[in-house]
Amino acid sequence: MKLLYGLALALIFFEGFISQCEGASGSEEASTSINLKNLPNNVYEEILFRTGFSATEQAAKDNQRSLTAVKKIFEDRIIQICPMNWDDEEVREETLDGNIYLNIYGGDRILSLFEHFGELVKKIKIDYEFIDEVDEDIRQQINENIIKKYAKQFTEFHIIVRGSFLAFLNELSDGGERIHFPNVKKLVYQGPNFGNSYDLNAIFPNLESLNFYYNRFFMSHSVMQINMTCMENVTKLKELKLEINRHSYIQRELQHFLAKNKQISTLKIVIADKTDILRSIEAHATNLQTLEIQMDNTDFLTHVSEEHPFNMPKLKRLNLRGNCDTSRIINFINSFKKLETLDVWTNNDLIISNFGKLIEIREFITFDLEIIDFKEILESFGRKKHLNIIKWAPVDQFKCDNYKSEVVEINKESKQSHKPTWKINYIKENGYSYGYMMLLRSK
Repeated sequence: MKLLYGLALALIFFEGFISQCEGASGSEEASTSINLKNLPNNVYEEILFRTGFSATEQAAKDNQRSLTAVKKIFEDRIIQICPMNWDDEEVREETLDGNIYLNIYGGDRILSLFEHFGELVKKIKIDYEFIDEVDEDIRQQINENIIKKYAKQFTEFHIIVRGSFLAFLNELSDGGERIHFPNVKKLVYQGPNFGNSYDLNAIFPNLESLNFYYNRFFMSHSVMQINMTCMENVTKLKELKLEINRHSYIQRELQHFLAKNKQISTLKIVIADKTDILRSIEAHATNLQTLEIQMDNTDFLTHVSEEHPFNMPKLKRLNLRGNCDTSRIINFINSFKKLETLDVWTNNDLIISNFGKLIEIREFITFDLEIIDFKEILESFGRKKHLNIIKWAPVDQFKCDNYKSEVVEINKESKQSHKPTWKINYIKENGYSYGYMMLLRSK
């Protein structure tokens, strides 16, 4: 069984076990210093045993337990519940976009987990994408015993549905009063249809982050129909991510929404052929600090030039994703005069070969590429006065060790000529066989 990482120490919550823990373990303060991501497998299995999963006898003998540590585990993880009963999957953990997901498969396992630990769960993801009619009873139990029961304590709510979001809300209200999530600050929705005449702000009155993502049948940026009428009273948003086709919404409605949420500091959007939407962002999202762009094609770059830059004075981070085969991308990047971080997962060779033409930045992030002349690349980076952090991901340990050897030789020459030197680190991603390579420039 593929064991989860870090969901240990949970046995203190079980009735009749608290006194045993207090007698067997050391101080609670001391046990919270344990590296929760690297505890023994027998500790991981204890929680599974106590919630109806498989276990070992040895697990019950472990005495590394802490109420504070357990709370921290649930605070740090998004509990993803998948009602489908897949025999080869019970519990597994994965890291995605900086979030740690604890995936629970099977209705009985899900209900058992929440029966014991429901009051600790703050972040939840519910996947109703593949549930079929024979699982309707489990779905009703999840709605009643998890969503409706703990709605007031959730701070993050992720939902995947086959139908519309309105149908899901009606299912929860069941003809009665509309459900409310008073403490949810982040809503992530994946499905074919969002919005209508309901008041989204009344349901999520403290919403600060809204993420639309639709990848039906694994096709990139499928069209999700969004009716923004429901968002009329949403005015506290700090983050908006539209990982969907640009035809999913009406641009003037987006402009109106941005104008009412001027405090938005993070925006993610898909761009295809025009700069109109970027000009709207420029005009209304005046406090934007992070902009992530998914490029479906590069036609929009035709309208970008040094004579017509974008005036986004507070933008500090630019993330570029997708395919880009034109050097006009350099002019586009240079439009953002206050940029500090450039995160590029596109045509790396093109960006690096034109690195000398880029504006001054402090941090450069990109995915792993085949480096022909590592020394030449470092010299190019070194010509930038403020660049002091470079990250490549993913990179395996073997490749990083080879680069380390090269850096040692490069640094010897750099010291003699009084040029900047570099320190190279390898940082392993939790749960993965690879990590990222980080180069730090000497001052």
